[in-house]
Amino acid sequence: MLLGLGAGLALFGMTRAQVSGFTDPLSWSSLVVAIAALVLFGVRTVRIDQPFVPPSLFANRVHRTGVLVAFLVMAVNLGGLVFVPPLLVEVNGLAPGRGALVMVPAGVVTAGPVPGGRRRSRGVRCAGVRQEAERQ
Repeated sequence: MLLGLGAGLALFGMTRAQVSGFTDPLSWSSLVVAIAALVLFGVRTVRIDQPFVPPSLFANRVHRTGVLVAFLVMAVNLGGLVFVPPLLVEVNGLAPGRGALVMVPAGVVTAGPVPGGRRRSRGVRCAGVRQEAERQ
């Protein structure tokens, strides 16, 4: 419950801050309560017998590094999804439809087979475009 409350209020506070600014009492108070809920979640996780995420996992350096790398990869991915369309439309002056068309090649490449990885013999179908994967 504390994790959900903290994450939800953090998202609400940041969204509210984008609309009204950080001087709005609702935005900063949501962020303060979110931080408090997340701290209480951490304290409770350390103290109970069967926590949601065992703190002993984070004692392993390899696991910690993997979690950090996964977080950073997802942050970059989300940043691209959130910031590139407004950049194309507002900064570069493209119409929304043209901005979407500019992003199609990146989506096709992202959905395509991974070089050096295990490839499917049937190919990949993405947005009506068929890419043939090499047969092994």
